Amino acid sequence: MKDKWLFGRFLGRTLPVFLLLWGVMMGTLVYNNYRWGQEDISRRVGGVQTGVRRMVQSVSQTQENNVALSEYAEELLERYGGQMVLRCYGGTGLDETAPGRSQLLVGFASRVTVREGGSKVVITGPDLLYLLFDGVLSDEEQLELAHNLREREDLMHFFAGEEQESWVEITGEKDGTFLIPQRIVFHLEEGEFTLLDLPSERMERPWLSATVQARYMEFSSALVGPGTPEGRLKTFRRLEGRLDAAEEVDKRLEAVRRQRGDEELEGEQYGVTMYPAGGGNTVRYWDSPSIAYSYEVDPRYPFFGLGLAGGLTLLTAAALAVFTAHIQAKSVRRERQFTRAAAHELKTPLAVLRTHAEALREEIAPEKRDEYLEIMLDESDRMAAQVDGLLDLSRLEAGVALGREEICLEEPVGAVLRRLEPAAQAKGVRLEEKLAPVWVSGDRTQLERMAEELCANALKYCSAGGAVRVSLVREGKQARLTVENDGAPIPAKALPHLWEPFYKADPARSREQGGAGLGLALVKAAAQAHGGWCSGENIPGGVRFTVSLPVLQSQG
Repeated sequence: MKDKWLFGRFLGRTLPVFLLLWGVMMGTLVYNNYRWGQEDISRRVGGVQTGVRRMVQSVSQTQENNVALSEYAEELLERYGGQMVLRCYGGTGLDETAPGRSQLLVGFASRVTVREGGSKVVITGPDLLYLLFDGVLSDEEQLELAHNLREREDLMHFFAGEEQESWVEITGEKDGTFLIPQRIVFHLEEGEFTLLDLPSERMERPWLSATVQARYMEFSSALVGPGTPEGRLKTFRRLEGRLDAAEEVDKRLEAVRRQRGDEELEGEQYGVTMYPAGGGNTVRYWDSPSIAYSYEVDPRYPFFGLGLAGGLTLLTAAALAVFTAHIQAKSVRRERQFTRAAAHELKTPLAVLRTHAEALREEIAPEKRDEYLEIMLDESDRMAAQVDGLLDLSRLEAGVALGREEICLEEPVGAVLRRLEPAAQAKGVRLEEKLAPVWVSGDRTQLERMAEELCANALKYCSAGGAVRVSLVREGKQARLTVENDGAPIPAKALPHLWEPFYKADPARSREQGGAGLGLALVKAAAQAHGGWCSGENIPGGVRFTVSLPVLQSQG
């Protein structure tokens, strides 16, 4: 598998898994939404009998019931994209006058001034004036009005404050608190807007003509809601058709009962008759007043409210799949680079060993033989050191438990500096130290090796005549070990890679001065294994490396 195709290969494996998990999660949410919705719908519909009876018993006029039933039916299932048609009957029989049925569109006007019969003016104050449209508008006109209200949502709930020069003018047949509208014009600050304008000959009782000016106007429409007005109109008529069919069935059943005699009807006047109709229910409560209703809900309601959650979680799942594929590809690339680098570093001493071993098979001078053997031993030691470093690095990165003991970090750092003193003098480099007694919990061998790698690396790259400055201090709850050396700065592009195994900022210089490129990688692994961190940076005239470790808790 080529490195450049790694990400795509891993993404092709991880993305389906995350999408499957996302699908399971969304399926669970949809199911719960469905279950909760079913319970809520049942609760709302179950309260129709009580709610409608309480509502209609407080009024005596059919028109008031029409308004009340219309508003009640519109709000009942709106959150589920549903519709309901309600009918209320005066008693337990169908032969009595029906006191109310839900309408397609009703209106409410308040703060009105009424002009009746020309010049006569009556102030009705805050009382509501009810507008009924169904008796005068055709289905096509209802749809046109619904589209107008959708385009001008501000008119659905119109309210003009005291400081506003706005009002609505309504002309129509007024009978008490009810009005059949012929013309509705909104006088707004930006101009006039005509919502309805019917021919005067459409009015059946012109002697009841009145003009109303209102500063508050509200509409309740079964056609303005989820979906299109055309679709909602079809649903409304379909639900009405079910109620008509239910009435016919009830009439036939009542006729049969009456043939059996009035005495047989006793005890059978109350109950519930259900007429299943695809996608909804039609129910008739025989009581006083008796109630019938038919309803449908949008079959997609289990998905309502999940759009944002579904979109965000889908993006999250895709992002996690991309991130996981990136991490996997990066890990594989790192392993491959590490393997190639390790093989390259071991290849050189192996070649030297083979060359000198083959030379020993020939007839050579005794002094040369001793020299070749010495070289072979040095290369063997170099290979052993590299292998030991690789094993230590592997153990540290794998999180192998370290031997823990209380250590005064000043001691291993001081021991490292004493060992480096001869090499520093030979190179003409000053070792400057400022060590404070700071206690930590950790593995003495690893901590001493960490300090040795840092100090030896600083000495290696320190300019002749310069200085290596080692500082150990306590800052808060951290032990801060800082190693600085005078010399050339590290290239900026190399700084982020210094802690990678086998990385060398200047390969040519590294070969000249020795080293396999594992030192700083071991420092980072040891620091992280002890719960700390490390960093490297250029400073004026040199380089600084810093290691921070948590101090011993008993010293906190």
